[in-house]
Amino acid sequence: MRSRVQGLQRIALVYMAVKHAQALALEQAAGSLRETETVIAEHRSQAQRSSARGHERLDAGDDAGWRMEESQRQIAEWNTEDLVAQRKKREALLAEATELYRAGRMQLEQMESVLRELRRTQHAESARRTQRESDDRFLARQWWDERERQRKAASESE
Repeated sequence: MRSRVQGLQRIALVYMAVKHAQALALEQAAGSLRETETVIAEHRSQAQRSSARGHERLDAGDDAGWRMEESQRQIAEWNTEDLVAQRKKREALLAEATELYRAGRMQLEQMESVLRELRRTQHAESARRTQRESDDRFLARQWWDERERQRKAASESE
């Protein structure tokens, strides 16, 4: 029984290591998603600034400046489109990492539950064994004392 508990403890350690790795993967996926969202926000902000500057240059009659700002705005919007597609992929990766982490946690909790139950059973068996040994010693003493009493009675009656 003890070797069984030790084997399960080793397996539980593996589950804990896997859960830790899954937690790191989850954190990394969440960080990548946050990073992408930050870059998207920066590109959108850049597109808005380029658009505002382009209107200012157009109002000022600077056609070349307006075209340059318009080009900057378009580039920022194209980059944003690419980043939005990348964000969707990263959201899917985050969802997958979240599911793996949850599954790993459930497996670890199940393993820990099995270990607790096995330890409880082992403790109960140990307590029963100790009680049986104590009862056996008590009965052996009683038997021995009765045998001695019978010998004394037999020797006195002789």
